[in-house]
Amino acid sequence: MTIADMVYNQVKLLPEPLAREVLDFVGFLREGRDRAEWRDLTNAQATGADRRLGPSGGQSLGQCLS
Repeated sequence: MTIADMVYNQVKLLPEPLAREVLDFVGFLREGRDRAEWRDLTNAQATGADRRLGPSGGQSLGQCLS
């Protein structure tokens, strides 16, 4: 039995309002992970752009563009 199956079996036993809270919490957990992945992607893109620009006198991409 998977973790998802075990969670499902437990949630089935809850009254509807509590099951809704569990569902909301799952959404909250997924949003946090999605935001972290987006932040990691954004940071990776910024780092890659700095490297592609080559030497910039010690300035970051943001400093070069301002």
